[in-house]
Amino acid sequence: MHTRQARIEDIPDILTIIGHAKERIRLLGISQWQDGYPNEEAIRADIAHKEGIVVVEGDAIIAYAAVIFREEPTYAHIDGRWLSDSPYVVVHRIAVRDGHTRRGVAKYVMRDVERRAVRRHVAYFRIDTHHGNHYMRNLIRGCGFTLCGIVQVRDGKRMAYEKYIG
Repeated sequence: MHTRQARIEDIPDILTIIGHAKERIRLLGISQWQDGYPNEEAIRADIAHKEGIVVVEGDAIIAYAAVIFREEPTYAHIDGRWLSDSPYVVVHRIAVRDGHTRRGVAKYVMRDVERRAVRRHVAYFRIDTHHGNHYMRNLIRGCGFTLCGIVQVRDGKRMAYEKYIG
C-alpha cells in the first residue's frame, strides 16, 4: 500500500470510492455528503491544486483524500478554540473503497498526511466531521486529535478537531 498524487485519469475510481462512502454515510441516517457533494468538480479542483491523494494497493486505488496546506476559510470561526494559530494541514473528502474498510486504510492516510506535514514543517493537523459520523469520529479519536469546538460548513455544523504533530 502506498500513496501518490491523484491524477485526472483516477477520477472514475475516486468517484466510485466516494459513492461507496456516501452510501455508508446515508445508512448512518445523516445528511453529510447526501446533496451531491463531493462531486467530480470538487475532485478535479483537488487534482488541479495538487491536493488530491490516492492510496494504491497492487493495481487498485482503494482510498482518496484531499490534503490541504492552506487556510480553511470555514475554520476561521469556531464555537470553541483551536489549539494553536500556527499553520496547519487539513484533510477533507477522505473515503475508502468498499471491501477495504476496517483494514486501517484511513489511519494509513492520516499517518501519511502527518509525514507530509512534518516534511513541510507544519506542526498542526485539523479535521472536521458530522457528529453522527461515528466512523470518522472513531478514526479521529484513534489518531489522537482533540475536539476543539464546532464549525459551520456549507451544509451544517461539524465537530472540529486538531492535533499537534510537531
